[in-house]
Amino acid sequence: MPEDTADERLAVVTNRLRVLEDERDRLQGELDEIANRATDRWLLAVHYESSVVNAMQQTLSWRVTKPLRLVRGLQLARLRSGGSGGSTS
Repeated sequence: MPEDTADERLAVVTNRLRVLEDERDRLQGELDEIANRATDRWLLAVHYESSVVNAMQQTLSWRVTKPLRLVRGLQLARLRSGGSGGSTS
């Protein structure tokens, strides 16, 4: 009789374990799906932003002002390094 009880307990525990593993697998699948959707949205946003930047850089205005941006960047770097930054006349 005690042997039947032990076998029954083992069967109950085994069944419960199977149910919990199935639930874990289901939840992991749901989590993976949510993470994949978030990643897809992020990649879509990055792709869109990249194409917008590329389009902007192809404009005539961007190309004409490129040397001005370069000079301004050098001025700012000089200011940060302790230079005067202004012109000396």
